[in-house]
Amino acid sequence: PVRSILNTMMLLNFDIEVLKVSCLLNMSPAWSYLVKLSTIFWVLLAVLVVHALHFRLGPLSARMPALFGVVGAIFFAFLTSMVVMAIAPLQCQHHPNGETTVQRYPTVVCAGRAEHARMLGIGMAFLTIPSTFVAFCCVVVSQFPARMHRGDWAFVSTFAFLFLRFKPDAYWYGLFLLLRNMGIALSAAVPNAFAQVSAPMLLFLVSIVLTILVRPWRNPVANAMDTIVSFCMAILLQCGSYMLDSRDDRTVGTLTSVVVMAMTLSLTGGLFFAGTAHMLRGLRKDFKYFISHHKAGTGAMARLLKVYLTDATHQGVFIDTDNLSNLEVLFDIVGVQTETVVTLLSSEFWLRPWCIGEIVTAHLKKVAVSSIHCPGYQEPTEGFRKQLPHLVDLSVLSSRGLSLGAVAAAMDWVCKDCPSLLLPRTLTAGSLAEITAYLQRGSPRNTILQADPSADGTVGAKSSVRTEASGALEQASKVVVIVDHANCQATWTALVICKLVGKRLLDDLSLMPHLAPEGAALSPRAHSCIVVFSVGAIGQVDFLQALSEADDRRFAVLPVISEEAFQIPDRKQVEVVAGPALRELEELGVGCGSNGIFRIVSGIFLEIAVRFAPQDAGFSAEVIESKALHIAE
Repeated sequence: PVRSILNTMMLLNFDIEVLKVSCLLNMSPAWSYLVKLSTIFWVLLAVLVVHALHFRLGPLSARMPALFGVVGAIFFAFLTSMVVMAIAPLQCQHHPNGETTVQRYPTVVCAGRAEHARMLGIGMAFLTIPSTFVAFCCVVVSQFPARMHRGDWAFVSTFAFLFLRFKPDAYWYGLFLLLRNMGIALSAAVPNAFAQVSAPMLLFLVSIVLTILVRPWRNPVANAMDTIVSFCMAILLQCGSYMLDSRDDRTVGTLTSVVVMAMTLSLTGGLFFAGTAHMLRGLRKDFKYFISHHKAGTGAMARLLKVYLTDATHQGVFIDTDNLSNLEVLFDIVGVQTETVVTLLSSEFWLRPWCIGEIVTAHLKKVAVSSIHCPGYQEPTEGFRKQLPHLVDLSVLSSRGLSLGAVAAAMDWVCKDCPSLLLPRTLTAGSLAEITAYLQRGSPRNTILQADPSADGTVGAKSSVRTEASGALEQASKVVVIVDHANCQATWTALVICKLVGKRLLDDLSLMPHLAPEGAALSPRAHSCIVVFSVGAIGQVDFLQALSEADDRRFAVLPVISEEAFQIPDRKQVEVVAGPALRELEELGVGCGSNGIFRIVSGIFLEIAVRFAPQDAGFSAEVIESKALHIAE
């Protein structure tokens, strides 16, 4: 039964002789070999037929990415089989009479005979197909960073068979697998039996080391399976080497010595690397800051803070959306890999068990904590603390050995002893720079950050200079960002857009976007705007007033949706939501009416909106960067 199963699996190697075709057709070995090679073309023809039938109504340009993807996946999966077929005429076996014949075709004599020469020509011509495919993939992989920088998602979709299964920083691993598999297949053409075994074994060992070090697969299980399969193949080849009848003892001894030396050096190097890494980790931790926050309430602020801290310190800043792949190691990251925990204290922070666990871990491990009190936050009362076990599922903590007493002690520590900053509702570039400086220097508790940098407060001379420079830049900028200032998440999102988009427009400062001040007229030099829509925005006076002014001045507008719950309002919704604000505008002498607002909003959404929601779990650093690039372009 095992032999029957193995023979059937030979069909995956396009070995049609398993079907006993020669019993029906009397073909020469060269013709039989040619028919075997043509199998891949019949497979591709079937794909083209299915593709034509499935997409018969779609335009050709829309079909090509899917067709490229399917054909690429077929070549990726059967590359080894194609190369093995192509080099079959090179695999000759010796006989006692001194003759050599092709291993798969025993009636074909090697070394210059006509039949063998025909087969060799056919095989080498066919070998150009997988070789061309691998060369093409090398070009594609070399273009990947530049294409991603431009946000070319069509490129990624077309060549998903090369990139989709691997992490972004290991985009090259698909090409490595192709080169590895091609090398394994070509090793069968080497005349030395020992080299035929040792070369694939070496390639599998390299693959094991790379997989362990890089962990390229998106799925952790795939990393484990890749390592296990490569290890099993290496063991299988090692066992097979014992059956070799090699007469070249010097070659075998030399290769064995090289392998032993390589293993010794690898072991020594691994121990040295592990010891050095352990010592360095004790001196410098992986993350300078760990931003602990309630994602739904302060996710955008966490993203904004990470951008500013990363630019200021050029060190690691942890937020779960970017850096957390396994929730089980979250508390270990806080306790072992973090220098300072920054808590964004919001109204629901103490209702989140994971946030509480991060603070408790920091307290127990003596990790520094700096708090930022967001708008609407109130210190937990005594009654709240007593009711905490009934309000929050603390099983997450108890299962990890964190007791209720440890929670109470950590809460007292943060609320009474740790340095804190009171965040104003209105943020500016100057105040954000001051927040960054505050976290770097460790200011005393209950620092009050002024919304107006000219007012008396904690903003020092350097921050004032930065604010004056940013104010001059805003006056010169031609792009303004309109947002509902009453919505903190939306305002923080707008500031993220200003920061990230501005970094891509440093060569033309007049196009760097700036946040429209609350209740003030738009910059006189502005001619374009980014409108950040959030739930309830059209019910705010300042937001409608800014929209009306942008419409009067015929601004070019790009809509941005910052909340998943936002829906483009119809005429009735505009009348209901914007009614009170419109009446207040009429009292101020700005009369555009509900019909006017509906016309403005409808006109804005004639342009395709960009979804930009830093607080959402799916918006990692890579997604945020690509969205910012799209807005900049």
